[in-house]
Amino acid sequence: RLSLPNLHQKIEDALRDAVRCFRAELFVPSLVMLGKASEGVWIELGVALAGVAGPDDAKAKKLAEGVVGPEMGFARKLREILSFYEGRQSTFKPLSQQVGVGLEDVRTAMLWSDTLRDARNAIHHRVSTSTDASYEIVATLLLAAVPHLQTIHLLKEVARQSVP
Repeated sequence: RLSLPNLHQKIEDALRDAVRCFRAELFVPSLVMLGKASEGVWIELGVALAGVAGPDDAKAKKLAEGVVGPEMGFARKLREILSFYEGRQSTFKPLSQQVGVGLEDVRTAMLWSDTLRDARNAIHHRVSTSTDASYEIVATLLLAAVPHLQTIHLLKEVARQSVP
């Protein structure tokens, strides 16, 4: 029970599907759906952070367009969003303090998402991953989803609320 207000419906659906797949012992599909949810919350965060910077900010505009487009892979989206957030702490730190989310929390959420992304890559032919889609690994990633998705979502919500 994440209890995340204003969670995008497709992200919520992906989370529900991840749990359904896990219960059916479909571990790779569970990772895929959890990965979809993770990517979704990061995209929403990237767009919200760009919105705080404003429409006249060229880097913010490039970020917002890049994270929603298909040209940029998830690993790069994570790096771009985190870099944008880290590089503008004078703007974003007051927002993150409102919801009790620190820079280290966002970095840790990024590491979880990157681990998940690596495990999800098992769906690609001839791609080796450092993580097997076993019961233990998928259960751990699902349980860890709660605090990390909350971190990303709360930061996104406060960013959206701060845009005039």
